[in-house]
Amino acid sequence: MKKYTLFLFILSLIVSFNINVSFAGATTCTIGNTLQVGSRGSQVVCLQTFLGGLVADGIFGQKTKTKVVAWQSANGLVADGIFGPKSRAVWIGSNFPPGCTSFFGYSITTGLPCSIIPNPSTSLVINPNNAVVKIGGTATFQAIYQPPMPQCLVGMFCIQSIPSPFPIQATWVSSNPNVVTVQYKNACPPNAYCFAAADYLTAVVTGVSQGTATITATYQDSSGNTLKANATVIVNNSQLPIIYSLSSSSGVVGTQVVIYGANFTATGNKIKFGNLGVENNPSYSLNSNGTSITFIVPSSNYLSCWDSFPPCLAPVSLTQPGTYAISVINANGMSNAVNFTVTSS
Repeated sequence: MKKYTLFLFILSLIVSFNINVSFAGATTCTIGNTLQVGSRGSQVVCLQTFLGGLVADGIFGQKTKTKVVAWQSANGLVADGIFGPKSRAVWIGSNFPPGCTSFFGYSITTGLPCSIIPNPSTSLVINPNNAVVKIGGTATFQAIYQPPMPQCLVGMFCIQSIPSPFPIQATWVSSNPNVVTVQYKNACPPNAYCFAAADYLTAVVTGVSQGTATITATYQDSSGNTLKANATVIVNNSQLPIIYSLSSSSGVVGTQVVIYGANFTATGNKIKFGNLGVENNPSYSLNSNGTSITFIVPSSNYLSCWDSFPPCLAPVSLTQPGTYAISVINANGMSNAVNFTVTSS
């Protein structure tokens, strides 16, 4: 009888351990490595599920980094977007139910066993979250729904797994139909007979006139929760370079920054950094894959006359802490400007 009791006790500990491991989103959800942009695998899936509002595809990209930065800021951590040892320590603690410091005992706030795993919120995202189309051009989007994890019964141990996200039929609306219209793929016009069935899982936007509009997907889940997600569509008939975002909005001199956008040329992209004139620097004639450019925050200005012969004797002006407007210049013209803040340390 004693051996049998001991066996049940050990078994209960094993099951409790699995609950601890499984909480963050997968059957064997653990994060033991440092995760950052470029990381892939099940640990990234675990992190994306925990953060919420992301497609849990196991790829640590810019959207995941943005979520990590926001979470780190909210938890008093250095918001560098790198999920390292300090972030993991806070993450482990944040996985415990309210009023608990472990998965054993009872909550001091609810009185329920700490082994009860809370039900995480659902989420809805649009993939992709932005697009550039020409007048008359189209782009496709899908609304991706993350179902909630089923809740453990009170006082029961269970091993859980977050359901996989999937595309759903959402209601789509354009903020400005004069710029962008949106409808289901292969949607049949009113009073018309169509042979192809409409694809209610895919939305098609069409550029009407030059400008920017937001498309919104709305979905009501089985619990009656209304979820919404937005995506930005830019209608632009020119080939001017466009900046969507930066990998980081601030940093010290020497920080490596990635510019994300469109209409970047394969070679010859120059970075205009404030009024420092660094676009005249030959080393800033940068290559691109069309959608991203990597540059280094300059330490000083660069005057074009320095390349003349003989060079001019204009003084060097060091980059000071402050906010600078960044643009991309290439053979197609100059892009919009986004701000970057140079910090002192």
